[in-house]
This record gives sequence, structure tokens and C-alpha cells, in this order.
Amino acid sequence: MTVKRLIDFLRNHLIIRTLLLISLVALILLATLLFGLNRYTRHGHAINVPNIEKMFIEDAVPLLARYNLKCEIIDSIYVSGAIPGSIIDQTPQEGSKVKENRIIFVTVNARSPRKIAVPDVKDMSQRQAIAFITGMGFPEPSTEYITSEYKDLVIEIYYKGHPVEKGTKLPADAQLTLKVGDGYMQPTFISDSDSIEVEAPVIDEEWLE
Repeated sequence: MTVKRLIDFLRNHLIIRTLLLISLVALILLATLLFGLNRYTRHGHAINVPNIEKMFIEDAVPLLARYNLKCEIIDSIYVSGAIPGSIIDQTPQEGSKVKENRIIFVTVNARSPRKIAVPDVKDMSQRQAIAFITGMGFPEPSTEYITSEYKDLVIEIYYKGHPVEKGTKLPADAQLTLKVGDGYMQPTFISDSDSIEVEAPVIDEEWLE
């Protein structure tokens, strides 16, 4: 079939001509969509996330910028032994493949531990006091038994060898010590100097007659 006959055929068959035009337009739209989507997502182009842990945020930001990545702090916690102010965790992790302009979420080590008010656990049982203290965020306290008739009852709280009043704010990693009663009372002895003098009874001689 020559081109002229094909054109004449399409002119005489309106439905077929319309279907061909619709198909052509659909192909053009599909090609345009795929091309735009490919450019938008940069298909096949990924960036390896660099390691920014143990870095300070002011050093990590320009490093990530060189990779067309961004940085955002999502949390700040205190980790003993880590450098204060340094990044201790990142998401996505090092080596992950991401697109440009991806935000790297980081957790920074606080420069000092948060402080917690010491609770009032006096006259609580040892077990209840430990649960209360650890529930507030302190590490589990140590226990020292002292002479008291109230067994396993908290008498005082100590920190670094000194008694602590309720409400005192201490670092969250403070190691507290509970002074707990051992259930025994120390016996009381009377010395010779404290002995009681008993007067001799007076005897009337008439009683003996």
C-alpha cells in the first residue's frame, strides 16, 4: 500500500484515524512523563552517605553540603565517654545510597547530663525506693545497711558520701546510695559511772524487839 492510498484510507475511515491520533498523543505524553520523571528522580544516580559520627555539627554540615545533602538534629542525649557536642548517631547510616537533597538526621551528645530532682523515698521499702529512683532516670542505687529496728526501710539517701535532701537536682548518671535499716537495735549498756545508787532501807530497832 502506497502512502497516497494510506492517506486516502485514513480519510475515508474516521474511526481508525481518530484511534491512531489518540495513540500517537498517548505515546507523546508517556514519553514526556518518563523523561520528566527520570530527570526529577535522577534515575540511576545515587549518593553514598558519608560517615559523620564523632564529628561536630559545624563540621558535618559543610561536608554533607559537598554531597548535596542536608543535616538536621533530632535529639540530644548524654553518653558518658563520648565527646560532648559530637554526633553519636546518624540516619541513614554511612554507606547508604540516597538521592540529592536528602536530610541526614543526627543525634548529638549533650555537653552535660540532664539533671533530675532527687525523690522523697524516706521510709519506703528498699525495693520500692529502687524502683522509684530508676524509674525517674537514675541508675540503680547501691545499698548500705545501718543499725535500725526498721528492716529494709530507707533511712537516708547519700551521694558521694554526703546526705541528700529531697528535691536536690543531680546529674542523671549520679550514683546514689540508700541507707537502709538492718532490723537490729544496738543494745544499750550502763557503765559503772551511770549505775543507779540504791539507798539502804532504814530499819527501826523497835521492829527487832
